[in-house]
Amino acid sequence: MRAAVFTDADFDRTDSVTTTLHALLRHAPPDVRPRIYTLSDLDVDEPEYLALRSPAIPLKIGGLSQMHVPRLRELERRLVGDEVRAIHVTTPGPAGLAARYLARRMGLPLVGSIHASHLPGVMDAGSGASGRQYGASVRSHYLRWLYGACLRVLVPSADAVQGLTSAGWHAERLVVWPGGADAEAFSPARRSQRLRDVWHVSERRPAILCVGRLDGKSGLELIEPVGSLLHRQGIAHRFIVVGEGPAMSRLQESCPDAVLPGRLSHRDLATVMASADLFLWPGEASTAGLVLLEAQASGLPVLVTSGGNAREHMRPGVTGVVCRPGDVLGVGARASELLGDAGRRRVLGDAARRLAQSRSWPASLERVYGLYRAASRPGALGVHVRPAQTPVRAARAQR
Repeated sequence: MRAAVFTDADFDRTDSVTTTLHALLRHAPPDVRPRIYTLSDLDVDEPEYLALRSPAIPLKIGGLSQMHVPRLRELERRLVGDEVRAIHVTTPGPAGLAARYLARRMGLPLVGSIHASHLPGVMDAGSGASGRQYGASVRSHYLRWLYGACLRVLVPSADAVQGLTSAGWHAERLVVWPGGADAEAFSPARRSQRLRDVWHVSERRPAILCVGRLDGKSGLELIEPVGSLLHRQGIAHRFIVVGEGPAMSRLQESCPDAVLPGRLSHRDLATVMASADLFLWPGEASTAGLVLLEAQASGLPVLVTSGGNAREHMRPGVTGVVCRPGDVLGVGARASELLGDAGRRRVLGDAARRLAQSRSWPASLERVYGLYRAASRPGALGVHVRPAQTPVRAARAQR
């Protein structure tokens, strides 16, 4: 069966959404054929990837640098030609709106997945005080409306299910889907002594790695005070901060000793992770899922300062340590303990590697492929799609 996967994520960039979608294509079983549908500045027509050149509006919303206006008639024609039997909406931008509209118009089943960074509350973190409550309410209602048309919605954690249910979402339609990790691409075997020499790190001066967008949502404001605490205690270390964003210049000023390589390819990120000694997730927002698994697959113990989604991707006391959000003294104390005990880091790192290996992409994605199969069978999910007179049905009737 053919499933159309609608996304606003740009495949030229590496993030958790595109990582997941690449895995979705790579591990698809013989009876399921997903194809990406997206909007772009360029036309790309490949067997597994369709990007339609679409008019762009310079609006920066939800991490997008611009908004593309969907060419609905052409998208519908492509869905007919592909003989699509289910539509999957993965992002809440214009492509997501198009997916919702076309599924209803064409009488096709719609399923959804919501990334941790798109959850209500997470999208609003770091907003100014003025209008924050109103904006959060609007976004929350919009997301509930968009995904409310889905037969099932895949969410990253049980914590997310609880949060969405309390916000009025139908619990019976929410399915926990924690994602996975490629434990071959992310592996301790990728450790590079040359890179560690460039960083000027060693067993005596370990490397603390942070990965994420450098903005007000990432919790990076913890790095400077935690680093100061470690320096006062005489704990040698160096922060390696991977990512880009508006907070980069501020971080460079407050932490001049930190290494900031910017945004990296998946391959380069795997080398960086394997070459570090400790992974720190300083953000309060629970958006750490995939990168946390990738760090553990690389053999890194993890220090997490948030609950929910992050904690569901590690084992407190076994693969790493959890601190309260914003607890500078707690994070500093735990980091000091781990940096000063290479033996414990190795024990935690080995356990972290085993945990990540148990969260393989093929096992994780079977949940998605099974959802496609079920959605394409009328009534299989307990919800009947409203029949519609559509080009898809007309084309099938003529055969």
